[in-house]
Amino acid sequence: MPITGSQKALMFCRSGLARSGATRSDYYLPYLALKINGVDRTLKVWKHSLRVENVLSEQVDTAQLAVYGFTPVAGQTITVGSGAFDNLVFAGTIARTHQRSVRGFAQTIHDLECVDYTWTLNKRRVFKTYPAGMGISLAAADVVTSYAAGFSTGKIKPGAPSLTGDLVFRGTSVMDALQRLAQTAGWRCYPDYDKVVHFYDTETEQAPQPLQVGNYLYDGLDYTLDISEIQTRVYGVGGGAQTTAVVNAGATTIPVNECGWYDAAGGKILHGGEIITYTGRSAASGAGDITGVTGAILPIQLGDTVNVFVQKDDSAAQTALAALIGGGDDGIREGWVEDGRWSLATTGNQAQAQLNAYRNTDVRGSYTTYDKVTRAGKQVTLNIAARGISSVNVTLQRVTRRMANPNKWVFDASFSVTWSDLVDILSRTLGA
Repeated sequence: MPITGSQKALMFCRSGLARSGATRSDYYLPYLALKINGVDRTLKVWKHSLRVENVLSEQVDTAQLAVYGFTPVAGQTITVGSGAFDNLVFAGTIARTHQRSVRGFAQTIHDLECVDYTWTLNKRRVFKTYPAGMGISLAAADVVTSYAAGFSTGKIKPGAPSLTGDLVFRGTSVMDALQRLAQTAGWRCYPDYDKVVHFYDTETEQAPQPLQVGNYLYDGLDYTLDISEIQTRVYGVGGGAQTTAVVNAGATTIPVNECGWYDAAGGKILHGGEIITYTGRSAASGAGDITGVTGAILPIQLGDTVNVFVQKDDSAAQTALAALIGGGDDGIREGWVEDGRWSLATTGNQAQAQLNAYRNTDVRGSYTTYDKVTRAGKQVTLNIAARGISSVNVTLQRVTRRMANPNKWVFDASFSVTWSDLVDILSRTLGA
């Protein structure tokens, strides 16, 4: 007979393994299941030593644990399951082993440091040019198919915008190539523990339960409001052409070796520290002139690069910040992104993406939870009226998974409104 009402399930529920009505959806006991190089080592690990560090998409996930009674070797594969060997919570490669000092004939103890499948994904280097007009999702799938044998493209989301210029990879690692493509689209990417590459704008996997009244799975919520990194206006600088002659101060045209960088309808360019306005170009591509130039106060030398330049503003965010600060402040806080490889369109996309990420007051904090779908990159809603927190959506930045007891995982999660991973930090540092 099928279970009904409040009856407890008597067996695990795993898709394809359980019969409908005989158990409850997603029910299982999360016992540790560990394999090293395909050999079951579940009984040879100190469970309290296991830590799985899950960080935002482009960064490498890591695991640390202590094992005994056998000799692991750096380079061997490791899989950590919850309730079953194939219900993975970590998988990858042992990067380092450290044998502890023990007495006489005592069992050897090894501390292991492990990395996820990013190391395996990067076995090969990418040598390829993806042309302007090619869909970025198609290019990402081709990188995986051509250079990452054993990895699946099953979670590369279609529909990313097309490349606005040629994208050249000259011996680039696979993950770096995927990151370049993702950044060009304003998307994200990472390999999961089943060797499936995720490439997406919004992650569609199940979100953790909201932190609100009635949710008893979390505790220890720490909550901080931070305006130190807010940006309500962002400047973007991309690539550009080189001048083919000396340009005198006050000139109304600038001769360049490639007009295709610039907008036929006009815009702004940057030379040195000087922002120059123009109204058009004399040719769609090839050598020609940037026309209708104003603001060229200083001479421009032969061969100098004239970079495309954009400015993105969020007037609503500026108004809100001005009201918060008071005293006649205009609410404008400026940010900067720059990459000499970006086309005008990509420069605009990157500037807008940074503005979207940093235009609001950041909310940062941490909590501990037993919600088993907790993972970095997912969004969680905070709605706790008693603490003055009203429907705030935050992104999990880092999650540490550990065992609270032999059959229960606990998660230490840190969050932020701003999605701020290592790639973002480095980009902002280099563009500062």
